[in-house]
Amino acid sequence: MPVAKGPEDVTGFQDSSQPAGERRLVCRYPVRMELEYRLITGGETIGTGRGRTVNISSRGILFESEKALPQQMIIQLCVDWLGRPSSNVNVELHVAGWTVRQNGNLTAVAIDSHEFRMGRGAGIQHCP
Repeated sequence: MPVAKGPEDVTGFQDSSQPAGERRLVCRYPVRMELEYRLITGGETIGTGRGRTVNISSRGILFESEKALPQQMIIQLCVDWLGRPSSNVNVELHVAGWTVRQNGNLTAVAIDSHEFRMGRGAGIQHCP
């Protein structure tokens, strides 16, 4: 799957590897983690799927999925977070937000809320 790079990236968030003249205010960090997503309309789930993060910032997540996702949709993400290697405890990052941009199979999500959860086991059924 393609990975977006450089200032033309669809997220609109600062990539820590971008040139010093870049005007974006939030640093993005290239992190590859598995995730599951749920698209919501009118309180109903209209689609689910799996993907992998491309980069993360404090305000957004860019991820790639098997298909293009619509813009301006409510989305919930459950990200298998990096836990301590010596621990058997599963850590998940649960995110609620909006799909703000897409380019092919890359989707940018603006984060409205997030929460770390431990010990529940991965799965979209645990999304907020």
